Amino acid sequence: MADLINHLQQKREALGISRSALAERTGLSRQAIHSIEQGKYIPNTLVALQLAKVLKCQVEDLFQIPAPEAPVARWLGNEAQEGDRVLLARVGSLLCAVPIADPDRFSVAADAVITRVEGTNLSLEPLTEPELWDSTLLISGCDPALKMVARQVKDHRVLVVHQTSLDSLALLAEGQVHAAGIHLYDRTGQTFNVPFVEHAQIEACTLYTLWHWWQGLLVQHGNPKNISGLADLLRPEVTLINRQSSAGSRILLDSLLAEHQIDPKSIQECGNVAFSHQEVAQAISEGQADVGLAIQAVAQNGLEFIPLAQERFDLVVPEPFQKHPAMVALLQTLKTPQIRNNIRLLGGYDPEQAGEVVAVISGSRK
Repeated sequence: MADLINHLQQKREALGISRSALAERTGLSRQAIHSIEQGKYIPNTLVALQLAKVLKCQVEDLFQIPAPEAPVARWLGNEAQEGDRVLLARVGSLLCAVPIADPDRFSVAADAVITRVEGTNLSLEPLTEPELWDSTLLISGCDPALKMVARQVKDHRVLVVHQTSLDSLALLAEGQVHAAGIHLYDRTGQTFNVPFVEHAQIEACTLYTLWHWWQGLLVQHGNPKNISGLADLLRPEVTLINRQSSAGSRILLDSLLAEHQIDPKSIQECGNVAFSHQEVAQAISEGQADVGLAIQAVAQNGLEFIPLAQERFDLVVPEPFQKHPAMVALLQTLKTPQIRNNIRLLGGYDPEQAGEVVAVISGSRK
């Protein structure tokens, strides 16, 4: 009863009709009119039609079913605007919204449209059913291959939001994604990922190897500056396109420079920061910089690659999400020859251990 919006009393009083008069004209008792107005009695179809006829209005003017409350989601992208189309996934009890990337604008149907922005919270007009959001797996990471793998998972939807490795760990620690793809080199222990996960104090989780990949210096076709290694970054005529501080590639480069006793302040940077491996390649292709650190795969389009280090790229999965149906399907997909062959063909990837457990970590949230 409380769910029905009732305007009967307001409409009656606006027309100057008493309860007794309305009861007489509709054949109802005065007590029945009172009960309807107080929401204690919901009229059947015939009574509602009689009331609307006497009050010279539509039934909808007297009684309405309230519109469902607009869902509110946490925004995981950059700047959000009203009218933006988004994809949705529920992580625990939190509904999370991710932007539809420009390359996917015309090929991906949205789950909702943003109707209001309040900080990182979005009010939404839904376009799909909540059951889809509840079953969707949400992964954060910087590897461009993640989306290819996600699309190969059968019968389940896996979404990938582009974030750096450190930012992905932060989202995971805050319970805003189901898993984080990371490549973080620890120079002290000369190992990957585990120390960073322990430092993030994420609840008990498992690290699954996705693949190993080669990172190195990208240079223009023909290598016009004759760059052969890190020492060449000190040359005044060589400009570097760097990554943001939270990127695994930036952490690797800083570590390699420290190991070679090279002061980063002595390197000429182009003034711009790249926010992905692809942006590093684009900046060098366009002549904005002479060199940058990125994965070998993005050098395939006319650039040359000087290998420096092989990294392990892991997927960090908290214990509560390890049995998520889409997560189980994803890990099974990683072990198939078809997906492994596709990953190898990207260049510089070694997926031989894809889907294998590399570490199990116990921890607690901050």
